Amino acid sequence: MYQSNAGDVKQRQLFPQDNGITFIPEFTIVDIMIGTSHVDCSEGYGLKLLQISLHPTSLYSYLGKESLQMLSSSITTATETAETWARESPFIMNQVATKNVTFFAKVPGNSFVCAEPVVKGVYRLHGPEQGELFPGVPFVDILASDLMKYANVVKASESTGDGETPCDEILDAITMVDFACAADALWMYVVSVQQYKSGDPSLGDFHGVPLIDTDTFLKCVDFNEKFGQMESSGENPIDEQELFKFPGPIPSFSESPVVTVFTAPMSNTLGQQAPCSDFSLMSEACNVSRGYLVTIGRGDYPDVLRFVFNVNGCQGGGMMGGGASGAKRVDYAVARRSMLAKRKAGEIVGSEGGSEGFASPTGSD
Repeated sequence: MYQSNAGDVKQRQLFPQDNGITFIPEFTIVDIMIGTSHVDCSEGYGLKLLQISLHPTSLYSYLGKESLQMLSSSITTATETAETWARESPFIMNQVATKNVTFFAKVPGNSFVCAEPVVKGVYRLHGPEQGELFPGVPFVDILASDLMKYANVVKASESTGDGETPCDEILDAITMVDFACAADALWMYVVSVQQYKSGDPSLGDFHGVPLIDTDTFLKCVDFNEKFGQMESSGENPIDEQELFKFPGPIPSFSESPVVTVFTAPMSNTLGQQAPCSDFSLMSEACNVSRGYLVTIGRGDYPDVLRFVFNVNGCQGGGMMGGGASGAKRVDYAVARRSMLAKRKAGEIVGSEGGSEGFASPTGSD
């Protein structure tokens, strides 16, 4: 994260002061222009930032083998790489904190986000059966805002949560992340930076964001063949919905979850902008010109998780997109009942008319 501070002399030297950027959140993609620094480089500075601008993409555009997957895949490898660089260059040694490293790794199947926050606004991703998440990494803390952002969940109701009880939208984001874990479709971009836990011993040593591989998450649904043909031909579907078997069991929920795809294309022109426009899945409250409603559930609760597959969306890089004791999973069915009750009461934005606030491309109900 970058926060402009006019009184910080070193910061004024490092960051341009005339580009209008005063705040850059963590994990934000930026464009930078660099040049050679002509000042004393004894402290390790050999480059000068000339210009910084925010890029419209998110980390989802860089999931491929030639992008994020080129990073170290473990904390051990990342630390060893940083230490090697430091030994090889005295300039790097002066500027690189070898304990503050980054890695990108596939999350073990059936990992889960604890239903209760560690502290207000921070949730914790645990390994399967609350074991170690990655070698040397017991768990990873995730900001509530990042959970919602990278699940493409936006605020659709007035529920806010009280810091101890997550709001409906947080529960939806947690459910999507947990289900992605069950499908072996979750990646984590993880950083080890001590400043995240400074002042609060409850926080862990590792902070990160979840990224869902849509190809793997929905590998049971052949959107390219079945729905791609309908898109190209313009034919109306015969059946109103198609059922598919979810890739695997979801612990504490179902041994045989079912994916339901509603075959009539939907639109929601009154929705909010999706936080990650390069992620092809999004909540119902997001703006979409053409998409398919998808649910994942079981016989008695077929729509525990609901989202929209955005036909016009894209996901880059070839992908379509031991913790603390007492950690427990979200009760997915109970969480969905709360959202359904609000939907029926009309508390969710755009929930009146059509199919849950959506309209067909022709405008008919």
